[in-house]
Amino acid sequence: MAALFLGLLAAVLFISAVTGRDSAANPAGPLPESGPPLQAGALPYDFTLMDVDGNAVRLSDFREQPVMINFWATWCAPCRIEMPAMQAVYEAHRDDSLVILAINQGETAAQARQFFTELGLSYSLLLDPENAVLQRYGIGSFLPSSLFIAPSGEITAIHRGPLSQKQLLQYVEQILPG
Repeated sequence: MAALFLGLLAAVLFISAVTGRDSAANPAGPLPESGPPLQAGALPYDFTLMDVDGNAVRLSDFREQPVMINFWATWCAPCRIEMPAMQAVYEAHRDDSLVILAINQGETAAQARQFFTELGLSYSLLLDPENAVLQRYGIGSFLPSSLFIAPSGEITAIHRGPLSQKQLLQYVEQILPG
């Protein structure tokens, strides 16, 4: 009986290692091909996107941390307006492990990097060249849009449209630990 148990345990650990999935430790699931848009109270779909330096970044890498996901584009005037407020909030709460993932929609790394440099932004810049994450998350084409994820993995809020610094702080305070 002990040999059967050890065999099953080994198989589970092997599958978890091969797939990179541990459902207890990683509540986010892979991007579905279809399904309902995400809502507050749901668990976010996991995704892997490249940053502007060509490094793969996975949402699940930030489990147990407060995360803000912001969908934006360089041509989006409201995005340009809200991003300095995001930078200020990021700097104020970086020591609280706040993660901001700014997901650029359909533009090149050079375009996105130039925009970030021009505005002096230092949080994580990811590329979604096919708008796959935007579509799977149910955002459509409404930019900017932001999701706030608590360390528990639950989406606490989804905001479509530009955020004022006051609104941003209110959402972020809801996901900060303590």
